[in-house]
Amino acid sequence: MLPSIAIIAAHAILLHMVRQAVRSATSIGDSSKDFFLAGLAAFELGCCALEQGVLMERAGFAVWATSLFLVVVWQVSNGVTPNALGHLLKGSGQGIACTLFMLGCSLLSYRHMSNVWSIELVASHRGRAAAIASGVCSIPWQNNLMYQVMLVELVGTFLLCLLPPLILENSTLANNDSSRLMRAGLVGAVVVAVVVSGMETSGAMYNPTLASLLVGGCKGFSTGQHLLVYWVTPLVGAALGSSAHQLLTRPEVSVQKKRK
Repeated sequence: MLPSIAIIAAHAILLHMVRQAVRSATSIGDSSKDFFLAGLAAFELGCCALEQGVLMERAGFAVWATSLFLVVVWQVSNGVTPNALGHLLKGSGQGIACTLFMLGCSLLSYRHMSNVWSIELVASHRGRAAAIASGVCSIPWQNNLMYQVMLVELVGTFLLCLLPPLILENSTLANNDSSRLMRAGLVGAVVVAVVVSGMETSGAMYNPTLASLLVGGCKGFSTGQHLLVYWVTPLVGAALGSSAHQLLTRPEVSVQKKRK
């Protein structure tokens, strides 16, 4: 258990240092920084998620859930957004290019973690890269009804595109949480609850690039089904969640304008 925790923590800290260096670099334009930061976020999430799979097998559900919570708190408190859905919703060429870059970085995390696993710090690392490779892995929920799988991905993505922004932008919480740590904890609890509720039905991906990394090419879903479930459906859920967020926050904007 401890080696897996150390691997996750080391990647989070080292990539945070790289992220800070990119943010402070004066020789890189803002648009290029956004690309690099998005790619780093996808790479970090991929590394953590892959090792969390090992943690689940070795230490059980409770430790895995705690790890997921802490990773989300870490990312939110540092302003990291590892999901490509926001870029896809922009509908621009730059947004699509950034999504493809995040996908590449996410898939690169598998290659990187394969090298880490080859050191075989724990027994579970032995042969793991080959066991979860595309074409070899198998989707546990492949026998679930397709509409159920899609519904879980739709609702889960909707909730994760609605609730975290409402928490982070809440004026009462923001005024009493300058470090963002309390709000990050609330977001972490929401993410864990939504992910756990959908794990047995769809894997609870809610993130196209992460889904491509973890279950892309696995036996049970065709390429078309994978794209429908883990790309198209979450995109619809994200669009609905963003629209609901705008509807819920618009009255607050109107009231503030009247006060001015």
